Amino acid sequence: MEDLGEGQLLKEREVSEVTGLTAPQLWHMRKRMAGIPFLKFGEGRRGNVRYRQEDVDAWLLEHPKRPGKARPVKPAAQVREIIVMKEIEAVTMSCEEASRRHSGIPVTLFRKMCLRGYAMTKRYRGKGNVPDKVARSVLFAQKVGRAWQIPLSELDRVFLGSHR
Repeated sequence: MEDLGEGQLLKEREVSEVTGLTAPQLWHMRKRMAGIPFLKFGEGRRGNVRYRQEDVDAWLLEHPKRPGKARPVKPAAQVREIIVMKEIEAVTMSCEEASRRHSGIPVTLFRKMCLRGYAMTKRYRGKGNVPDKVARSVLFAQKVGRAWQIPLSELDRVFLGSHR
């Protein structure tokens, strides 16, 4: 640790120990000009990189560690994932909800139709390439975790006969 009058400067190895980030991770963050602010003394590969103690402390407050993991949590990615999940929930429903909506049709049939839709999408390399004859009997759904999320438009297409 070096002292620069205003505060202490930490070497990359010391920052790595404090944050749990590896040296390559710190390098990638510097390359992208993201992450912890740094100072570089010298040019090119031989330049010495140092981090201000207060910058490291501020970064640690913003990026708590995941339990059992060395890498920090990425708050922006988490927020993005939550927003996407809420959008998916607004226009889709699970197989159980679809079974309640279309009474008389068992949940297992919805699951089979979703699985068949997934297989046909892979087989024909895209949802748009599946022949209409096959598409009438499948649901193009998205797997979220262990459950299928069926778009409402897909349910209407299959059960009400509207176009794809």
